[in-house]
Amino acid sequence: MAIAAKTAQIVIEDGHIDDSSTHATRLEADTDGRFSIPARDESFYLVIVHGRGHALVSSGLLATEETIELKTWASIQGVFRIGSKPGANLRLEMDGDLFETLGEN
Repeated sequence: MAIAAKTAQIVIEDGHIDDSSTHATRLEADTDGRFSIPARDESFYLVIVHGRGHALVSSGLLATEETIELKTWASIQGVFRIGSKPGANLRLEMDGDLFETLGEN
C-alpha cells in the first residue's frame, strides 16, 4: 500500500505497486492486515493493492472506518487494432491522474 498525496506517483503493474517507479510513502500490513499511518498534516488517499483486490480510501474516511473492504479487480475486454488489423501479443498500459479521476484536481 502507499499514501497518495497530490505529489505522489504510484505505479501499479499486474496488481502490484512497482517500487522502482513509485514516489510515495509505502506501508506494509502485518499478517492480520493491520497497519499504522505516520502522522500527516495534509489530506491523502491510501492506495491498497492485494492479489484479491484493491482499495482507495481517503484520510477522512480512515478516521471513521475501522475496516477497509477490498474491491475486486476489474478487467477490460476489447480488440486493439493497428490500422484495420488486430494487434496481437502486445502489452497495453493505462495511465491516469488519481485526483483528476476523483474530481479533486
